Amino acid sequence: MKFIVLLITLIFISDMQNQEHSKIYIGSPKHPIKITVSKKALENEPYLKWNSFIEIISSNEFHDLTPKQRIAQLAFWYDSEVQNGGHLHYFENIGIEYLDETIEALNILDAKCQQNILSKASAIHNTKTRSKITSQEDMIKRALEGEYSEYDEEYYECKPDMNYYLKMYLEENINEFINFVE
Repeated sequence: MKFIVLLITLIFISDMQNQEHSKIYIGSPKHPIKITVSKKALENEPYLKWNSFIEIISSNEFHDLTPKQRIAQLAFWYDSEVQNGGHLHYFENIGIEYLDETIEALNILDAKCQQNILSKASAIHNTKTRSKITSQEDMIKRALEGEYSEYDEEYYECKPDMNYYLKMYLEENINEFINFVE
């Protein structure tokens, strides 16, 4: 029995060492989060597929998702924050804990324009120590400094936009997110 446990542990460690994107792949849940949708309901309400996808990636903790779901979540977080307040908003609200994984997630989605912009914006962000913004006035003051304005404008010009890449990813990985029933 000890031999089997040791063998399984060694296989797991070996597998983890072979993974290119560490935090994306570490700690997958035992019971993946999926939403069940009936095929009949989907015929009548085709938006259920997209809404279910967004519900999973927007309302669950990173560590509760599968590696494939995490890729979508990281890209979604990035896009949502930049759309809501630019890169300043992204760095302030999301931080840099999953920055490398987000850049890799954008690569996996083939969102090269967005990946390039986040790489450039993060290089600027990482050049100095920053204090946490604690008030709306601080946020406005920092935003008006325009440190990331160039990258925000570039991001808004990216074609295709992130929704395109997320929709393609959903179609390629639909069974990671939705259980279809009769």
